[in-house]
Amino acid sequence: MQVDNCEASLANLPIVTEDMYFDGNSQGCRALHSVFAAVNSKHCAHLSLDPKNDTDGKIKCQQSKGILPEDLFDEDDFASFANFQVELGIDPTIGYKETGVTIADDVCSRQENYLRDQSLSFDDREKLEELYDADIFEYSTDPNRVNRFRSLLCGGNGTRNFVSLGKVIIGDYDQAIRLLSSEKQTRGSYVGPFRMREDRVNKFITIVLSDGDVHTNVRRSIINYIFLPAQVRVNSDDALVGDVLKQYVNDFVDDVSLTGRNSPNLKLSRQTIDTFVCRWIMKALLDIEVDDTILDLMKYLSLRPGSYFAYMMEPSATKITSDEQAKEIKHALDRFALIVQNSTPLLAYDPPHGNFNMTKNEFSQLFSEIICFYVPLLGVLIQNLFEYIPVDHSIDHTDPIEVEAAVLESLRINPPLGEVNTILSRETMLNVGGENKTFPPGTAVASSLALASWDENVFADPLVFNHTRFNLRSHMVSFAYQGHDPSTMPRRSCPGKNIAMKLGVDVLTALLEKEEGE
Repeated sequence: MQVDNCEASLANLPIVTEDMYFDGNSQGCRALHSVFAAVNSKHCAHLSLDPKNDTDGKIKCQQSKGILPEDLFDEDDFASFANFQVELGIDPTIGYKETGVTIADDVCSRQENYLRDQSLSFDDREKLEELYDADIFEYSTDPNRVNRFRSLLCGGNGTRNFVSLGKVIIGDYDQAIRLLSSEKQTRGSYVGPFRMREDRVNKFITIVLSDGDVHTNVRRSIINYIFLPAQVRVNSDDALVGDVLKQYVNDFVDDVSLTGRNSPNLKLSRQTIDTFVCRWIMKALLDIEVDDTILDLMKYLSLRPGSYFAYMMEPSATKITSDEQAKEIKHALDRFALIVQNSTPLLAYDPPHGNFNMTKNEFSQLFSEIICFYVPLLGVLIQNLFEYIPVDHSIDHTDPIEVEAAVLESLRINPPLGEVNTILSRETMLNVGGENKTFPPGTAVASSLALASWDENVFADPLVFNHTRFNLRSHMVSFAYQGHDPSTMPRRSCPGKNIAMKLGVDVLTALLEKEEGE
């Protein structure tokens, strides 16, 4: 359709459907989704005047569902929303502000002011929590994309650093690298974008993410007892392991071949991806062939909304998860930890002594929770192969180095682990919003791996897939350190990075072979 025809056709549409519905074939629906599409191309299909499937296989802005806000919310809800608008300086009778500068000031400055002022009243602390809760709701959809939008809105003077989620987020590549490599880091209760409830987080998780002798010993145990033996296992010619893993990959590729890469029906394969990841990772790491009972338990803990992450992450851990649900999730964690404890690698575990004393039961609890984090991240890695590697992009599947580069590039575009956090131990000056500002000790600061990976000063056309980038291996940060070298395990780097890459390379190779043969 020509531009003139498109504009005329759009102008002929009603503002809303039947003068009341916002989700139909209207200008209003497309105006809403144009804001989303500016930072997330998945919404582009919703702007089409002709019905068009999005990446979830859904069609929007065509047929209204005929639902009004009054059908979903009561008078108390509307009153609370009106109060919220007033607090932001919005007239509820209008519903918006006319100047983007004022809106940006509200979104960008309020949390920053709270973080820099340590003499907050109780009411101010409550307000900070409300802002955090609002951010969590927004970030839960797509943290990397939301960070990109916030950095454009709040970065200022070309920087990508801003305040959100109750912490400072560093998106500039060079500053993020300095933060990742700085000495003596403490993670506190933050993992990725989110803050964990301190009385529920496993004490060894915060230790393994931080620094010091105990950190080193916990990390060494995880690497020596789990990941290094797993690397040998997945790369060996042992038919008892290698053939099983290869069969998992082939079965998965056969299952998803009906969908195909870059297909709008990809979401239909998400359950297939989750099942495959659970089976592959348990065999690779623990030499366990999971049955349906273990599979259901893993999905309940790692993948079902409202389970392990709701139990651990604020605000859902406090405001949504009931005591009964918390007990149910804790019981499921204990059951899963027992399965881990009875696995082959744990039979060799010898509890160390001295300043680091972690029993086999504690080690099993720790690693079962690590798997709960690991499974969704691997799911993102696999989905990246479908969403970010164009089908028409030439990749030689017989060259493992080139296939690995393609996997690395997909991880650069969409890092599964979006942020790495640290807690400032002393007063520190950071460039936020384009200005140097001082933040007090105790401030949470996050290196945004996604924003650093999209820094056009480092990666040309950063959102365009190009696995032949000259600096891809030397400058990528997706594994929480600069560069990628399978032969090294830098301090604080993801200990499972080589296992993850093995999975990605094997799956992409099989997909490319399948496509070539069709």
